[in-house]
Amino acid sequence: MALELRIIRGDTYDIFFEIVDSDGVAVPIVSDGWTVVFESEYINKDSQNNPLDFIIETGSYTTGKGVIVLKSTETDPPTKQRLHYKIKLSKDVNPPVIKTVSSGDLFFIDEAW
Repeated sequence: MALELRIIRGDTYDIFFEIVDSDGVAVPIVSDGWTVVFESEYINKDSQNNPLDFIIETGSYTTGKGVIVLKSTETDPPTKQRLHYKIKLSKDVNPPVIKTVSSGDLFFIDEAW
């Protein structure tokens, strides 16, 4: 699914996600050994190396649901260009499995007063 995310420059931002398969059934992320990846030209993180930036299938976030936390230092790129992003699931098996579950454009906008 392609989305456009508009983020105020220098603000914290939570990206809520729900991952379902082609039949609409929630994908078990944690129990099936998936790593959630958020990548763009400016922000790159994954739930294995940056676990504090992810809330996955805990608390009110049930199977296939979670949050990716963007810090204010990550939402202030040096240029005001449009950036592309992808949210992926990856599994470290042989061969590795990588599934893109969402992609789109990031727009960092200045807050207007």
